[in-house]
Parts: sequence; C-alpha cells; structure tokens
Amino acid sequence: RIYFNSPLLIHFIGSLTVFPKLLVFLPTTLTMIGGLKYATRGIDTSQPLPAETREKVKKYLRNWLKITCLIFGIKINIDDRRTEEDKEKFAPIIVGNHISWFDTWFLAGSEFCPSFLGRGSVRKLPLVSSAADALQTIFFKRSSAEDRRAALNAALERQELIWENREYPQMCLFPEGTTTNGTELLKFQKGAFVGGYPIQPIVFQYPLDETVTADYTLVSMVPHFFIYAGQLSHIVNVTILPIYEPSHEEQIDWELFAENVRDIIAQVGEMEKGDFSARHNLEYEGILLEKYGIDL
Repeated sequence: RIYFNSPLLIHFIGSLTVFPKLLVFLPTTLTMIGGLKYATRGIDTSQPLPAETREKVKKYLRNWLKITCLIFGIKINIDDRRTEEDKEKFAPIIVGNHISWFDTWFLAGSEFCPSFLGRGSVRKLPLVSSAADALQTIFFKRSSAEDRRAALNAALERQELIWENREYPQMCLFPEGTTTNGTELLKFQKGAFVGGYPIQPIVFQYPLDETVTADYTLVSMVPHFFIYAGQLSHIVNVTILPIYEPSHEEQIDWELFAENVRDIIAQVGEMEKGDFSARHNLEYEGILLEKYGIDL
C-alpha cells in the first residue's frame, strides 16, 4: 500500500506542480535579469561598479531570492553566530562547503551579494550568465594546469583590490573546488587562503531525508533543477560564522590556514573530513564523459 505520506507519492504530487511553478518563476527571473541589465547598462562590469548601481543589483537579487523561495517552497533557516563587533569587521573572502546550485542563489540574494569564481560553462546558461556578469564573476577554465594557474592569479588580484579599496564586492570561493553530497568535506584548495586575508566562513546544510537531495554530483545542474523543483518544500540551513582572522603562522602557511578553517566548517556542518580532493572529482567526471557521454 502507498500511504499519503509516502515519499514517492509526495514527489509525484510535487512533480505536477513543476509547470505552474515555472510559469511564475521564469517571468520573475526575466524581470530580475532585465533589471540587472538596465542597472548595469553602459557600465564595464569588470571594473568597480558605482555605489548606486551596486545597491540596485543587490536589491534586484534580494527580491528575486525572496520570490523564488516562495515559489518553490524553500525555507531558509539562518543561524548567524556573529556578534555586533564581528559584523563591524571586514573579510574580502567568503568560503563555504558547496553542495547545491542554491548555495550561490542564497549568497547572491543575501546581505553579502558577493562576486564568484565560476566555471566558463556558466556563460553558456543565458539567464545565469547575465546575473553572473552583474555580480562581477571571474570566469575560468579548469581543463589544464595553465588554466587553473590563470584562475588563481585572477582571484588573488581581485582579492588584493577588495582588501585595499573595497570597491569590488567580497569574493566567494568554494575551496573544495566542486560540489559534494554534504556528508564529507573535501580537501581545500589554496585560492582562498594563499593571500592570507581574513575569511568569512559559511556552512550550508540540506536535510538528507528528502526524496531528491540538493546535491547534483550525478546529474548536471539544469536537469537537477527540474527534478528538485518537483518537491513540494525544501529546507536549507545556513550558518554564518564569525570572521576568521589568520595568525602570522597561517598567513605564511596557506595549508595550515586552510586546514584550520576546514576543521571549523566540518565541525559546524557535522561533516567528515575526507582525503579526496577536486582532482579526484575531475577524474571521475572524465570517466563519465568518456564512457557514458555524461557531461557534468
């Protein structure tokens, strides 16, 4: 027998709501994109945005996130552990574990509204690419060691500019370098730590008892979005931790710095610390593409 509270039945009912949700979501998103394009018209987004333009971008994204959460039944529980003194401090870099595409959606519509270091493939997504440009995202390729070095240099240059004059928005880096299912925290890469700047740690948690999990480690982003939209409701737990200011030892040893921040995020997020890194994930994706034609 299938009871009404059966996950399978609930997801079937939820799947019937996907089309009506999209009928509301797409016009809302197009309106947001139009607003961002209008706000940044005639402006080189690779350069610091005027303060008025920046506030318009934040307003459009903040309102869009609120409406999107209403459409898809997303409840965000925020645990802000910063004191008032902490909030007066500044960190040019935001780091967090990376589980879902919603991680970036939340951050874009949050008080932080940071820029990102994003894959070049994001530029192929019409709506997402427009928002990424307004957020002053740095795009990169990761197909070769040379590409990854170029991405690191671009990120370090931006971090220095943020720290020196604060004309650019904070930069969000997901130091695992890929997404996971949220049960394990991969080894951190150097990009967020080698500069020795203060860090704003954020932890994302998604309940694992949902019919469809928030991570998309086995399917690409767009198909996963449609599947995930079939659930009637979602819960996202976000913990904002106090700014982490590195010691002198951590400033000269990025691996020590990264590992200490990783310890904190793993403890708060109740995650195991894994021995794998994004490199292993790249190898896995290569096998999927070569053998099965699956491009994540």
